[in-house]
Amino acid sequence: LTEGLKASDIADRYTDRGMDWEVMGGMVAGMLDEFLTFVNPRKVLDTLMICIRNLEEELQINFSSSGLVRMLVHSACMVERLITKAPISYPDTAHFIAQHSLEYSVLKKTIDALEQQFTVIVNDEELCHLIEIIKLEQKKPYAE
Repeated sequence: LTEGLKASDIADRYTDRGMDWEVMGGMVAGMLDEFLTFVNPRKVLDTLMICIRNLEEELQINFSSSGLVRMLVHSACMVERLITKAPISYPDTAHFIAQHSLEYSVLKKTIDALEQQFTVIVNDEELCHLIEIIKLEQKKPYAE
């Protein structure tokens, strides 16, 4: 999944959209320092950026800067929850997944690198929350 991708490729992708990844990445890492106890913010961000890039390509979407920050923060905290076995719920998970089967299957495939890197399995409740973020981005007429 991450073969052939370098950090500079990922940074270039967001810089092309007017985002300064060095600034944004530093800001997000600083925020995550406040929230995360067991997960290294820089390590999780690097892996998440690769997953998000693959997700964007598979679903043919471009995250806005606010959507990217939302996805990064939620996903990094998700990894922490999974490591500490902290529960999260989602109402009518099976119905939501059935309604969003494309996003679900693509997300399952693209988070494999994250699951391997942190030795976690992302449950369906967590995936539903991520799909909600994706759906918000798909509704936006343009990237910020």
